[in-house]
Amino acid sequence: METGSDGWGNNELQNYTESGNVFVENGNLIIEARKENGTGAEFSSARINTHRKASWTYGKIEARIKLPYGQGIWPAFWMLGENIDTVGYPASGEMDIMEMIGGKSVDDGSNNETLIS
Repeated sequence: METGSDGWGNNELQNYTESGNVFVENGNLIIEARKENGTGAEFSSARINTHRKASWTYGKIEARIKLPYGQGIWPAFWMLGENIDTVGYPASGEMDIMEMIGGKSVDDGSNNETLIS
């Protein structure tokens, strides 16, 4: 778990908590963002990683993710290189598996107002 509310380099408005916003329900990992009062940030959420717990050289990473919708949200599922402690970012590399930019219009005739890359 990564905790804090210092913007994480992206001017993020949420306070990442250690409990309450992340839990397992019916075998599914739930990461829940909430509108909050009195937490030092307008929103709370969770940020988790596997750094120093697991790493892969080859393989397949798979997830089934239910995404929220709304202006200003940016959920993401991504990986950094195992050597981030020694070479830093961006030299360690980054692999974006999924990023969803909420509130952006896609003019493809589908009436879908969410951009997923």
